[in-house]
Amino acid sequence: MLTTLQLLTNNGWSAVSSIESVLLQVRLAMSSLDPKPARLENGPPRDYYVGEAVEAYVRACNTHGWTVPAGFREMAYGGAPNQGSAYPY
Repeated sequence: MLTTLQLLTNNGWSAVSSIESVLLQVRLAMSSLDPKPARLENGPPRDYYVGEAVEAYVRACNTHGWTVPAGFREMAYGGAPNQGSAYPY
């Protein structure tokens, strides 16, 4: 899944990538058993908010040494700077 996630960053993105190839790579990564199979969160269903998605993306970038695009949080939050992030970039 690491390769797929990197594909979705500025460092890994290629202008020649088609949406079909990107979605296929995501699907293959989710169904792969190596190194661990994907799993759903246990417990009752709950809403997943923009802030959680932003923090998860930044956390993945920091973990793997990828570059978080300048102004990413401002873009994700619709122009509002830093929403009290625990993961500065």
